[in-house]
Amino acid sequence: MMTDNSLPQRRLAAILSADVVDYSRHMQDDEAATIAAHRQTRQLIADSVARHGGRVVHTAGDSVLAEFDSAIHCVQCAIEIQKALANYIAGLPEANRLLWRIGINVGDVVADSGTIHGDGINVAARVQALAEPGGILVTGIAYNQIRRTPGLHCEFNGRHRFKNIAEPVPVYRVTSEPSGDSEPFPAWPIPSSGPIRTVLFPPSIGTVRSTEP
Repeated sequence: MMTDNSLPQRRLAAILSADVVDYSRHMQDDEAATIAAHRQTRQLIADSVARHGGRVVHTAGDSVLAEFDSAIHCVQCAIEIQKALANYIAGLPEANRLLWRIGINVGDVVADSGTIHGDGINVAARVQALAEPGGILVTGIAYNQIRRTPGLHCEFNGRHRFKNIAEPVPVYRVTSEPSGDSEPFPAWPIPSSGPIRTVLFPPSIGTVRSTEP
């Protein structure tokens, strides 16, 4: 059977989306220090991605997009990243400490001209926007891939409805311990779940919180 090699290739991938919290504010406060800290933290992320067998696909502004063949390796990489970042920023003045959020999804992607496209990437980015500073959130499909892996612990964070995504997405928070009182990597303040409500992020995201998985 003949195939057209010019057609974009589809594959299943674990997608890591990372973004700096309040990057614009940091740039306004101290542009030179922010650029230096961002360069260093982004290099820490790239080094960790390579160690875990992933590939940095895209960097734009204050964000990083990476893909992995394994959801387990992707989440292990995210944990290593947040630990490394926490260690690095501990030695900086408080005003220059860049905190990163990480969101992870597993989905079908289209590879074309060295980059990737697809709804799976959009979902990873939307989930990342929900994470607390220094935190890691994964979608339900990613959680199903890692849930029985020793040393990886998650707690249910609710079902979230995103713009242009037909179905609510179950989201889990990666934690350091299996108990419900466990903290994320590293231990930054966790926003209250509260009642069902809508929260707007750019781009607009409606969030539906649920107390049951």
